[in-house]
Amino acid sequence: MSLIDKALAAVTPQPDDETRKAATEKARAASKAGDWLSLVLDHHDAIRAAFASGRAAKTAVERNAACDALAVVLDGHALAEELVLYPALGQAGEKMHAAHTYLEQTTTKAQMAELENIAPSKPAWGP
Repeated sequence: MSLIDKALAAVTPQPDDETRKAATEKARAASKAGDWLSLVLDHHDAIRAAFASGRAAKTAVERNAACDALAVVLDGHALAEELVLYPALGQAGEKMHAAHTYLEQTTTKAQMAELENIAPSKPAWGP
């Protein structure tokens, strides 16, 4: 398992494709274009795409670009979670869920720092 795959697994424990698709469809059906839920779902799509780009990158230049793009989308998503979602979860009586997702976010930040310290030419980047 590559470092990219390990980081992805830490961000979101991987449900099977059918479970993810059903949950996403249910959430999309409950959202309206431009509302907070649709924006969160868009972020999740962008995060998955950024991880896929990182896994597919072959050269050091491609890997650096993929890492930078992943950092941007993760930072934006983390900020949105910290400012909007965690407080809303807490106010809705879901403090344990908020704490769990915050822990996932912290783990992801640590793993991104680890990834940034690995030379893009090293095998740890590969599949």
